[in-house]
Amino acid sequence: HKFKFHKSLNELFKDLIISRILEPNSKRESLNFLNEFMDKEHSLDSLYKQIVKYDESKKQNLEKQIMEIAKAEFGFDFSFVLYDVTTLYFESFEDYEFQKSGYSKDHKANQPQVVVGLVVTKDGLPLSYQVWKGNTFEGNTFIPILKAFKNLHKIEKLTVVADSAMLSKINFKALKEEGLNYIVGARLGNLKQDILGKVLKDFKMQDNYSIRVDDLIVDYSSPRYFKDLSDLEKQKKKAEKYLGELSFRTPRLKYLKTELFNNSLNQELIDKHKKLLGLKGYYSDLNLPNTEIINYYHNLYKVEHAWRLAKSDLETRPIYHHKEESIRNHLLICFLALTISVYLELKNKI
Repeated sequence: HKFKFHKSLNELFKDLIISRILEPNSKRESLNFLNEFMDKEHSLDSLYKQIVKYDESKKQNLEKQIMEIAKAEFGFDFSFVLYDVTTLYFESFEDYEFQKSGYSKDHKANQPQVVVGLVVTKDGLPLSYQVWKGNTFEGNTFIPILKAFKNLHKIEKLTVVADSAMLSKINFKALKEEGLNYIVGARLGNLKQDILGKVLKDFKMQDNYSIRVDDLIVDYSSPRYFKDLSDLEKQKKKAEKYLGELSFRTPRLKYLKTELFNNSLNQELIDKHKKLLGLKGYYSDLNLPNTEIINYYHNLYKVEHAWRLAKSDLETRPIYHHKEESIRNHLLICFLALTISVYLELKNKI
């Protein structure tokens, strides 16, 4: 009632949200749970009739109601939001019109999936989501969801924080056109040599040191250095196992180079990555201190926490539905259950 979901949802959908939080299961088992433990009786026939009727305007009204909670109880002022994408797979091995095979974050490449983007406050409270076909490139989700979010709530100024997967010249251009500011992770390994030279010139490899070159901010961390070094050595050893072999017999490896069908170590790339050990990059058009921008970026773990909660505690996947409307209703139920769950965590400080 605090979220006023009763204004947009009927009794069945409200009870399915409660069931998803208390005892996540299939829709059929959820009805059994509601009947046995909560004395709520809903027919399976009624469920099947309602689950295939999806209303986008209802989703938007629910998101507006969540926004009121975010503003009233957490002081949300539209200044910063966090964004991330995940994939949710199906209990099926056959592609349909909406669920498609694609790059799977759950390592389920042989199963169809959908791509889902999530917007949360800097505290981690979910505000909005969108779903796309499973073969959608995650970078292409960035602008549509932010544009829809901005238009729905009539926002004039907003800064989005996202990881480097959202990075592209097209996205940067579109963000500026939409009047959106950004803090986005940078892939330092892709930097041009002249920019890399500016960054590394007089750079101090010490904790909490950072430098800014135009929109690019780079900082150093000694724990990150040792992790990067360990990862580099592991990748190098993998490549060394295949030196001298014919290229068509070996997998694609980070530091393995193919020339005239023979494999060799890509020493040039190794040397470049050694220069970047311990470094992390961020792009931002905000005129703020480096440390403030970096701290905002580090809040992205709160979106990752929301995804873990959705996937594990709420068992959002695997998805058992096949029709697009049913899939969208399933995700709406799970999103609302996630919002209530995160709200309870934040209010109880757990």
